[in-house]
Amino acid sequence: MKDIKKILLVSIAVLCLHSVQAQVIKIPDKLPYIGPYNVSVIEKNNTKSSDVVDELLDYSQKFIGTRYRSGCKGPNAFDCSGFTHYVFQNVGIQLNSSSSTQYSQGVSVSRDELKKGDLVFFKGSRSRGIGHVGIVLDVDKGNNQFRFIHASNHRGIVIDNCRTSSYFSKRYVGARRIIGSGDNS
Repeated sequence: MKDIKKILLVSIAVLCLHSVQAQVIKIPDKLPYIGPYNVSVIEKNNTKSSDVVDELLDYSQKFIGTRYRSGCKGPNAFDCSGFTHYVFQNVGIQLNSSSSTQYSQGVSVSRDELKKGDLVFFKGSRSRGIGHVGIVLDVDKGNNQFRFIHASNHRGIVIDNCRTSSYFSKRYVGARRIIGSGDNS
């Protein structure tokens, strides 16, 4: 029986190798890598990070109204971390799959240093730890508030204001900068 399994595995591997076509892959000057212990800087073909953020936010708003579903990563339904993962992937950045592990990526920024494109994190309704994540759309420093886009459990992809939403203003934990941490933004 073991010999048959080995023969089948080798046959499948050979078939896979023969079906793969050669492709030319252009490797960019800088490859974005976001790991739990790395600070990530993204430059995309000499594009300023502010342009990448604008692209990210424009893309994210195309999903407003898309339904929420726990564990879904798009494009027809999202949970909060699935949404951030999906839209960051569109600009070439790989985020971790959960909000708590996304909280270990990039560079920590204080609330008064927030910029559009930053990830913002909140306590969950049933836990003390990170339970929710969204993406900053804009910041009003004069009024100490920001708007963010996220996947709401009951409303799907929406835009909320952290200051005017009592739910989120009480649960804010912190923020991480993924794009533009130390580059030419």
